[in-house]
Amino acid sequence: MLTTYKDWSVDLNNTFGRNNFHYFIKNTLNATLVENSPTEFDAGGHQLIQNTTSVDFSKYFNEKTYGFNVALGLEHRLDKYKIFSVKKPLMLLTM
Repeated sequence: MLTTYKDWSVDLNNTFGRNNFHYFIKNTLNATLVENSPTEFDAGGHQLIQNTTSVDFSKYFNEKTYGFNVALGLEHRLDKYKIFSVKKPLMLLTM
């Protein structure tokens, strides 16, 4: 949102983003397990959530300073990262 307040330009904004990757493995073979090898399984994944909020102020002084600009701003960012594993453990080879 871009607006003005007492001759100052004010920009307030917020950005939100999210992505999620979940890996499902198919048509694979563990050579160590041979015929006991699972050919499909859930390999887990990861997720990222990000939210950024900022406010910026600027003012252009043209009269006595011959084109002087002042700008300042604040920003807050929140990141959440999650790695998730499979619900059922993969089959392990025991000797």
